[in-house]
Amino acid sequence: MAIDVSSLNESINPSVELNSPSPGEQAVENERAEKEEEQLDTEKDLYYKNQERDLKIKALRQELKLKRKFSRQVIKYLWIFSGCCLGILFLQGFSPKICIKFTVCSYFYGLFRLNGFHLDGTPLTTLIGSTAASAIGLVAIVLRGLFPSKALDDKKLTETDDKKSAGKDDTAKSVI
Repeated sequence: MAIDVSSLNESINPSVELNSPSPGEQAVENERAEKEEEQLDTEKDLYYKNQERDLKIKALRQELKLKRKFSRQVIKYLWIFSGCCLGILFLQGFSPKICIKFTVCSYFYGLFRLNGFHLDGTPLTTLIGSTAASAIGLVAIVLRGLFPSKALDDKKLTETDDKKSAGKDDTAKSVI
């Protein structure tokens, strides 16, 4: 019994014949690769757009949170200011006489006396009138900064465009 060594080598290590793709198959494969690359690019673009949108939403939420906080503080300031003005008007109108005496021990005591409250007309008018106008103006400025209207933004844009076009006309006239 003789064993053929060549057939044994072929069975152990068969030679693999690779068929090179035909030109038609190569074109189909190239088209498929291009489509996959296009799909990958569109998915990347979509991913980045979603990330950008999420960041904008996060920024808007943070901005709304700040606006809510500042608007509450402005309203709180107005309430406190109005209360103080009303307190001064009350004291001016009723002119109370107050005497408060307190003793901590036999050696330490305190005495607070107010024999009426009176302001002349000019300081009272200044306090109530100009300070109220300043406070209301401050509130208006702060609120306009927090909540700008689109009409004002559009107006500013048209004004800047008008200035740019006017500047171009002036340079053209100076050249002539």
